[in-house]
Amino acid sequence: MNEEYPARVRAVCGEDQAIADLYAEICGEVERVHGKPPNAAAVVQILDYVRLEQLKDRANEDIAQRGLGRMETNGRQRYWKDNKSAVLILKYMEQQRKILKGLGIGGADPMTEQDDSDVDDFDSI
Repeated sequence: MNEEYPARVRAVCGEDQAIADLYAEICGEVERVHGKPPNAAAVVQILDYVRLEQLKDRANEDIAQRGLGRMETNGRQRYWKDNKSAVLILKYMEQQRKILKGLGIGGADPMTEQDDSDVDDFDSI
């Protein structure tokens, strides 16, 4: 982990060890891919990523408490009102994907990626 930014990291991660571990893991992945520790701009992006992870956790807690939505009544009309946290989670995930791509570590998961070039799809028929 890049030790040049401990105050900023502590400010974002606080006492949450899981978030601190996520920060360290992403920094390690950036260093592994690029061969050098993340620079200041990359650290800011990584901190944004972990902030989004914290926001996703809060949105998940809200969904657990209030559900995905509820029926509302407006006079005689009844309608379904979505919990905004459900929509926010999708936006957070998309932004996290963009951050990882910007860091050069996004894309296909190498652990699940497989070469299907010599697999004949007609064998299953």
